[in-house]
Amino acid sequence: MAGKKKSKKRTSARNLTESESLTRAPHSFVMHRGTVSRRIRDLVADIRRVMEPYTASRLKVRKSNVAKDFTAVSAYFHVTHHIVLSQSETSVNLRVVRQPRGPTLSFRVTEYALHSDVHKSVRRPMNHRDLYQTAPLLVLNNIPNDADNKQWRLAATTLQNMFPSINVQTVKLNTVKRCVLFSYNCETDTLEMRHYGIRVAPVNVSRVIKRMRIAKKIPDMGGYSSVSDYMETGGNASESEGEVESVAVPEAAMPRRGGPQSAVRLVEIGPRLALQLVKVEEGVAGAGEVLYHRHFRRSAEEVGELEARKGEAIELKEMRKRKQEENVADKLRKKEEHKRRCLEGMRRLREMGKQEGGKQGARERSKQ
Repeated sequence: MAGKKKSKKRTSARNLTESESLTRAPHSFVMHRGTVSRRIRDLVADIRRVMEPYTASRLKVRKSNVAKDFTAVSAYFHVTHHIVLSQSETSVNLRVVRQPRGPTLSFRVTEYALHSDVHKSVRRPMNHRDLYQTAPLLVLNNIPNDADNKQWRLAATTLQNMFPSINVQTVKLNTVKRCVLFSYNCETDTLEMRHYGIRVAPVNVSRVIKRMRIAKKIPDMGGYSSVSDYMETGGNASESEGEVESVAVPEAAMPRRGGPQSAVRLVEIGPRLALQLVKVEEGVAGAGEVLYHRHFRRSAEEVGELEARKGEAIELKEMRKRKQEENVADKLRKKEEHKRRCLEGMRRLREMGKQEGGKQGARERSKQ
């Protein structure tokens, strides 16, 4: 007996509606290009963790992919920035590309430390997944803003646009769990990046309670006669913990058992980066004018020559575009003319066929 034929169930596309705040937030692609070492791959993963949640954390890059492949899909996924790492024999480079029209910032990574390296050096590391549910708070420190350092002003603006803006009046402080610091070092002319987790701790409780909250388990009280004895002796708490400055924190951001005064502590998460600005380009990488270069300075004559050459290239491009439009119009005109002649010939053939048919019919009637 033949079995019942199974009908194929087609899955309909779900109505994926995104909120305006999500679509307007800056998104990013973090990737590497070329052959890189294992540590650079880990650094790519760490930078993706910094850019969470508005980044493609599981982006797959193939050897056959080119930059245009990612540019083509950037608008569909609301991607505004590409962060690209590459490695040569002598240096590690980082490039920030603003989509779709630039600018492009090229940095040389002079020093870096991975998340795993920082995690080993921190006494009480923070690494729970709730940290990456919301975007980090961006802090720019000591970045030059004078007329002689226009490249750093442009770099600061690009960095600000990489992270979503925060409305001070409406932001919920308990959702701000991370902080990204970009600090300019004038001695080395580098931009140092640090990634911190924000921890709010009460300051109006004893060290014993603090240790119990950190450990999140009941301590061993076998050597004490009562709980009060344990609390009075300090429970072997270290006296080396100095008191820190406290600030007034809103109730929504305070710990569960905290008071009106709490201490805000920054715990480094990683990675660490020391970036040296090498080049600033006007458009997407390689497609625009070089606005700044660390190792090359052009004279006024060279700048004028480049401007003239650029103007000639624009005029040549426009001329070729007009010529192409004229060729397309000429081809369409010839195509329409050929179509008209073909239709005219077909019409004449039909008329000739009708005339031949009429003459043949007349001859047959005359024979009869």
